[in-house]
Amino acid sequence: MPEPEFDKQLFFKALQQQLPSLKSQAQFTAFQAAFESFRGVMNAIFEANPVTEKECIDALNKAFDVAKKVTEVTHKLADVPEAATSKAAEEFKQPPAEFSEYDEARALMTELAHVETLSALTQWWGANRSRIDRVRSPSVRNPLLDAVRERKVVFENNEKKNPDQKGQTP
Repeated sequence: MPEPEFDKQLFFKALQQQLPSLKSQAQFTAFQAAFESFRGVMNAIFEANPVTEKECIDALNKAFDVAKKVTEVTHKLADVPEAATSKAAEEFKQPPAEFSEYDEARALMTELAHVETLSALTQWWGANRSRIDRVRSPSVRNPLLDAVRERKVVFENNEKKNPDQKGQTP
């Protein structure tokens, strides 16, 4: 069974390929809202729940309107770079963070899988803290931090069971 992080990687890669005009974080956020609304519509249809279906269709239409507006702003800021100097404009100028952050998180997860002791984990964390901090999107960062915590708990529990083998491979 594929790992959830792998599923997200496939999703982000497919999204990049299928929506090549998706250029900004604001557009990505609008896409996520539309996608969640669409899922709500389909789920309501499958549940035969017309009230929820109507609510989700309304939310989907609002998400489409937001997507149009953020795309308009994204294009305007691209056409008039001097207007895009404020901090608020960043969301309309920057590509979706999840696309690049996922590659970094995946590399970190691969490295983490090779860490075999609590002391090695502590060293790995210190050496890679700046890379970890670059992964900011919760959908990408949370699984990475969860994996680090899980490894730490395993190593701590192993050391409690075998105190004479501290720092050795579990």
